[in-house]
Amino acid sequence: MWSTHDGGLAWQEQPLPGLSTEGAIFDLEAAAGRVYFVAQETTGGAVVETSPVTQDHWRAALRLGTPAGGAQPSGTIVLQGSSGWLIEGNDRGTAGSARLEGNGQWVGWAPPCASVGNSFAVPAASTPSDLVAVCVMGGFAYPLSKAAPAGAALGSSWLYFSDNGGQSFTAGPELGPRQDVFGGALASPSPGVVLISRSYLSNGGVNEQDLRASFDGGHNWTVVYRGQILYLGFSSPAQGVAIVQSSPSTTGMIMTFDGGHHWAPVRL
Repeated sequence: MWSTHDGGLAWQEQPLPGLSTEGAIFDLEAAAGRVYFVAQETTGGAVVETSPVTQDHWRAALRLGTPAGGAQPSGTIVLQGSSGWLIEGNDRGTAGSARLEGNGQWVGWAPPCASVGNSFAVPAASTPSDLVAVCVMGGFAYPLSKAAPAGAALGSSWLYFSDNGGQSFTAGPELGPRQDVFGGALASPSPGVVLISRSYLSNGGVNEQDLRASFDGGHNWTVVYRGQILYLGFSSPAQGVAIVQSSPSTTGMIMTFDGGHHWAPVRL
C-alpha cells in the first residue's frame, strides 16, 4: 500500500507489520477525514486499520475471523460520511461484520441477510440511514428460513432495505428467476433508486449480462446497459461511473449524469 499527501505528486510505501505478505488488502476507503483498510493478518484472521487522511499513523481498529472453507475470502467497507459498514466472507457466507458509528468506533453488527441464510451481501448506502442489499434465501446450504418473505423459494434473490443505518432490514421485492445471478455490482445513489448487475441465460442458452435500474424501490426495472459491469459507483446522486468489459480483452468506462437513467461511453 502507498500513500500521498500532496495530490499524487509523491507516493510513499506504507509498512504493514502483522499483515500476510501472501494475503490481500481486501478494500481501502476514505471519508470524513479518515481512511480505513481491511486485510488478512499473518495469523489467518482479518484486521481493519485506520489513519487520518492527512498523515500516515495507522492503528488497528477491529479484528475479525475468516471463513472456515470455500472460495478465497474478501472484505468490503462501505462509507457514508462518518457512518460505515463492513462485510467479510466468501461464497459460504458472511464470516465477519461490523458497523462504524459516528464516534469512530466499530461495533458488532448483524448483516442484512443474517436471518435468511447469511449470504455474503455488501450493502449500498445512499445516505447514512438508507441502505439496500441483495439476499439469497438459504445462502450456502441453509434451509429456507421462517424469516423469509411470504412466498419466497429457496435460492431466490430479494432486495432488503434499511432506513435506520442498518440496525434492521426489511424485505423488498423479489429480483427475478432463481437461475439469474444478481448483485455483482450494486449501487443506490439516492433512497429508493437501485442499480444492479445481472447475469442470466438468454432464450438461446447464451450467458448474458446487463445493468438494471429501478427508481421505485425495486418494483419496476429498466435495462440501462447491456454488458459486463466490473465496477459501479456514484460520486453524487446524479453522477456515476462504471467500468465495463467491452470485449474479452478490452475494458471501458461509461458514465451517467442523470442518476442512472442514461449511460454513455467515456473516451480514455
